[in-house]
Amino acid sequence: MSHETETPGSKAVHVFRKPPHRLNCAQAVAHAWASDETAANAAIAEHAAHGGGKAPEGECGALFAACQVATRLGGDPENLRKRFAAVHGQTGCRELRAHRIACEECVRTAADLVSTAPQGETGSGNCSTCQEC
Repeated sequence: MSHETETPGSKAVHVFRKPPHRLNCAQAVAHAWASDETAANAAIAEHAAHGGGKAPEGECGALFAACQVATRLGGDPENLRKRFAAVHGQTGCRELRAHRIACEECVRTAADLVSTAPQGETGSGNCSTCQEC
């Protein structure tokens, strides 16, 4: 599969827990949105401690990283959290695991939701998933 046709979610899943880097969930999402190798390496370092249930307040690490990426891109992290919860039923790592929601699915969802996060004025028509525009 060509990297040009991959979604952010498929890019994130491609590097999640796989050699050579074995990225955690947060690192994989941030890596998928990195603009170049330097940014990818910075994202990996920045999110090293946010996987495996260690994101602030027990939030899913993939969601935590997606919110940070969305914020940097001018998106609304709270809206992203609501849409993630609408898909998976919760936002906490422990709760997601208790409901047997696979980490890979959280990684895919979180990374893809960044690309549909409303930016700027609401009603822009730029989001294809959330149906809020």
